[in-house]
Order: sequence, then structure tokens, then C-alpha cells
Amino acid sequence: MSSLRVMEEKIRSIIDKDIQSSFGLEIERREDPLGNSIFLFFLTRNKIESRAVDALIDWTNSWIDIILNQRKFSRFVDKEVTSALLGFYALKSVGRLRIEVDTDKLVGLISEFVTDDSFFDNFTYTTLILFSLVKQRSKIPMFNRLFEGIRRNLHKEALFNDVKNLIFASLLLEAINAQDDLKRLVRACFEKVEKNAVRFDDRVYYAWVLWYNRRIMEERDLPKIINFTKDALENTARIFGTEELDESVIEMYGYDTEPEKFPKMLLGTTLDLLISFNASRIMLPVPNIVYIEQKLSSLGWTEAWRELDKALEGFEDGRMSDCCNNLRMGLIIVWIKVCEKLEGKPIPTQVGKTVDIGRLNKCLETHGLPEDTIGMVSRTWSYVSDRAHIEKRGGQAPSELEVRYGIQLAFATIEHLLRLV
Repeated sequence: MSSLRVMEEKIRSIIDKDIQSSFGLEIERREDPLGNSIFLFFLTRNKIESRAVDALIDWTNSWIDIILNQRKFSRFVDKEVTSALLGFYALKSVGRLRIEVDTDKLVGLISEFVTDDSFFDNFTYTTLILFSLVKQRSKIPMFNRLFEGIRRNLHKEALFNDVKNLIFASLLLEAINAQDDLKRLVRACFEKVEKNAVRFDDRVYYAWVLWYNRRIMEERDLPKIINFTKDALENTARIFGTEELDESVIEMYGYDTEPEKFPKMLLGTTLDLLISFNASRIMLPVPNIVYIEQKLSSLGWTEAWRELDKALEGFEDGRMSDCCNNLRMGLIIVWIKVCEKLEGKPIPTQVGKTVDIGRLNKCLETHGLPEDTIGMVSRTWSYVSDRAHIEKRGGQAPSELEVRYGIQLAFATIEHLLRLV
């Protein structure tokens, strides 16, 4: 297991223990309700299930009723309302909300806490509340005015002084589909990274913003984003004490039984980033993977990307022949689609039969590709196809080295084909 996957498991364990340690408290006196809602948001967003998560969901449903329906506030009404709304959004998003909340009464409630262009005269709470209510924004008269207040503050230095605001602001901009504002915010974060102007404690938050928005950045920026994210996660591992964990010791004894106290925002953000980064398999050097995913998505050729994604998953899981089979499928789909686009008509195919490779070669030749380039496309197809059919190899699966080479060939070939259309 890689160090980052060990770190992911450790943080899940810490979060579970943190949740469980507070179950003895009365619901109205629960410590840090906003931290609990932040936990819930990141956990449900990643479809994480556990007994602790189930208990947190039960608590959040009760908390929403107490705050939004019964209006039992303390002197910390700002945190209580914000936490209840974020919990409302998280549970509604995954179909686990069991409490009815009247929209008209909700609008009346939050209207009581508007000061000028913000809720509670606080940028963080305003951003979180707007994000939590983004799906109801058409029913909230003050939504657009408050959002404009957020936009005016997006590029002020004060925003960067509280790094959790970078997370919440980017989530809100993405939800609103304010792509120009989002790109400016992400570019500002990237420039700080390039200038080495990010404090050590803030690096994982900047990494989160850059990683989740990497597809709107320039292609040339991707390697730096990948390296910065990996370094930020590995450095954060020291905070959680995961960099020296021995897997055999973990399997024998598990993690420490005493709950460790860390900022909930740091735990939630780091876990969310780890899950995405680990799942991306981007650590395997793949030529222009982001360009390929973006291009296939823009063309609507999602079945090709599914095959390529399965190929990388197969490689990671050690299923080498499956990886090659998905590679050949992804390559042939792209090859056919490109030729159809170049010729302006469909290429005849039959279910269960391989398309006429000669026809595809002829298409590329007609549209000006050199003979040796066409030969490389065909040979790449043959290479991964041969390693997919282990029955032709005496039942022997291809080696990791062979398959790694096949991945490089296939992705480079697919990139070349995609740049023809």
C-alpha cells in the first residue's frame, strides 16, 4: 500500500474516532456543529459509509430540525445556522435528509441575519450559506445581491489570509458555474504557488483548489499542479503521523485507540483531496491524460474514456490483461470516431467483430498522415491486442513492464489521433 493510501486510511480512522468521541454530548450542546457539518459534507461527497457516519447523519437530521424548524439558538447562532444549512445541503444531495424544511420559512429565517451584503457580517458564513442554498437560489430574493458581494471580495488579499475561504469560494463558484471568476481565483492561487508564497500550513488547501480545478488551467501547468499536490499531501502526512507507519504493524494492532485532535477542516479537506488524488492514478506517467479526458468529454466520446479509465484501474489492481483489453477497446473506439469525423460518415461495424483495420488505415492515409505514423497506430493496436489475448500466450499474463509500455504507446497514439479533429 502506498504512503498516500496509508494516509487516507489513517485519516478515515481519525475522523471516525472524532465523531464517536462526541456522541455522549447532548445534541443541543454538541461541540463544533460547523465542524461536524464539514465532516459530513466531505464524507457524503465521497460516499464513505461507516457506523460513525450513520450516527453523524442521524445527528445532523436532528440538528437541522432544532435549528431550522424549532429555532433553538444559542449565542453562537451564526455557526449554528451555517452548520444546519451545510448539513441540509449534504444530506439532501445524497438522499439522506429526513426532515421537512419549509422553503418560505427558511428564506424568512436567513433574512433575519443579513447585514449589508453578507450573512452575520462574515465572508465565510456567507459563502457557505450561499453554497448550501445554491439549488434553491431562484426562491431566495437576496441570493444574487449577496453573491455579488462575494464576487467583489474574491481577489482581495484578505481572502487568502483565511485559507478555508478558498475552498468554500471555489465550491460556490463551481456550483454557480461562474467559470471566469473561478479561473481567476484558481490562477491567483497558482501564482502564489509559483512564487513560493504559500505557508507550509496552507499548502494542502491551495493544493485542493488547484487539483480540483486543474482542467480549467493551461496544459503546461499540470505537471506543477500534480507535483505540488503530491508534495502537499506528503508533507501533511507528518502532521497526522502517517509517514512512518508500517503496514504489517497496522494489520496486527490497528491504529492508536485514543482519538487524536486535529482541525476538522484540515481533516475533511485532506481526506477529500487524498481520495481524489489516489483515485486518479495520475502517478502513473501517462502522456497528456488531462488533455485526452477533456477532448473526449468535449466530443461526447465518453465510452472511449470509460475504457481508458478502466485500463488504468486494471493496471493499478494488477489485472494486466484486462488493462490491455480496455486499452485496445479505448484505442479502437477513438480511431473509428476520428475516421468518422474526418470522412463525415459512419464506419461500418458489426457487434462482436473487429472493424476492418485496413479501412481505418486508408482513412488516415487519405487525410495526409505519413505511412510510418499510420504504421505506428496499427502496431500499437496490435501490441495491446496481443497482450489482451492471454490464450494466445499460453495463458501467461503480460508483465507489468510490457503493460506500462503499452499504456504509454496507447495514450500517445490516442492523443495524436485526437489532435486530427
